[in-house]
Amino acid sequence: MRAKSGQSAPVPVSPRLGFTLIELLVVIGIIGILLALLTPTLGSTMGRARSAQCLSNQRQWTLFWLNYATDHNGYFSDGVEMNNGVTIGWNRGEWASELQPYFMAKAGILQCPDARNALPGKVHGGPMNTYQHAAPIDKLRSSYGLNCWLYNPPSNVQAIQGRPAANHWRCLGGIAKPTQTPMFLDSMWRGTGPGHGSTSLEPPAYNGEWVGADAEIRHVALKRHRDGINVSFADLSARYVPVKTLWALKWHRGYDTGVAATIQFPGWMN
Repeated sequence: MRAKSGQSAPVPVSPRLGFTLIELLVVIGIIGILLALLTPTLGSTMGRARSAQCLSNQRQWTLFWLNYATDHNGYFSDGVEMNNGVTIGWNRGEWASELQPYFMAKAGILQCPDARNALPGKVHGGPMNTYQHAAPIDKLRSSYGLNCWLYNPPSNVQAIQGRPAANHWRCLGGIAKPTQTPMFLDSMWRGTGPGHGSTSLEPPAYNGEWVGADAEIRHVALKRHRDGINVSFADLSARYVPVKTLWALKWHRGYDTGVAATIQFPGWMN
């Protein structure tokens, strides 16, 4: 429309661009609500992915142990680490030295994805921490351990660190209940051997309690994945095991799985 004589033309009004402060606050609030709803789901998904990777790692360890046995007439390592003919005394971790030729190309599988960091100033690990190996592989840290009843003690050895030689599973084919016999486990120490001695089956007072290398079941009685740990078995499978179920596994030849019913479990395990 043309302006009348003597009048200026009307100025066109531009459409409003951007948001008002109130609108921005509403959008930010909605984003915050969505993040609050999605974060637990994303965290749970990532946790399941890390647990799946841990199970894959443990299957690999079982295959390494099987490959070792195949290369040594079907038998496991003897469990007696020697240095110039002298026992150096860290038999729980002897497996790592023996398996070094098999895993060095994949050294990352020594660690669970949920347990990669060390406890400051500590050799042992924790529920979500690695432990340190000893010589000759003392530069390596791990968060997995072996069921130390899976050794083949020499004929002149009556026991390894108190574990009677007669109760050891000496070869994979000799294991009577492979679906119940653990091989590698999430652990805060180099290995475990429950079922001998008066304290080897005592549960930890809290998640990650460390009282020494001889407190066998406490090395693996952890809550690392949900309410338990991941375990590989002699049937070459790997699965999640709730912490209290560990006492019901077939650790060695003479182990009584019924002992699980006699254990007084602390409250943190419930």
